[in-house]
Amino acid sequence: MNKLTHEWTKDWHVDYVLKNIPKTIEGDIRYAHQRGFNFRDACLKEHSCITYLMDGIPMAIVICPTKDDPTLWAIFTNDALKIRFTLYKYTKILLNNIIRELGLIRVAVRKTNDIAYSWLEHLGFKLQDYTFQGFLVLELK
Repeated sequence: MNKLTHEWTKDWHVDYVLKNIPKTIEGDIRYAHQRGFNFRDACLKEHSCITYLMDGIPMAIVICPTKDDPTLWAIFTNDALKIRFTLYKYTKILLNNIIRELGLIRVAVRKTNDIAYSWLEHLGFKLQDYTFQGFLVLELK
């Protein structure tokens, strides 16, 4: 069927994604958690997180930026890599909508995560002159 949908994130989405993430992302989540960022709590705040599903199976969770915090977090599963072109198209649409509303999106990627860094560059993010607790900071305007 190959139908990509999205909905507000639910508890089972977080469980599924955390069980099916690439090893490099496991390290990123662990690293962020050690610095005070709780992925589960952030995902389950009401209307702050969107899950992308392919035929009902979670592929990615996106923690949406706000005017107070323009930082976007996205966590992809191993299966998401198989549909990366479809996700790219939908991600571009989401980013364009956020940029229209907020004017800026900021992301942080661990220095060692070359795949995420490359993905963000292709989406148009530009590296900033500073890091945040071992993460590279990129912005899209």
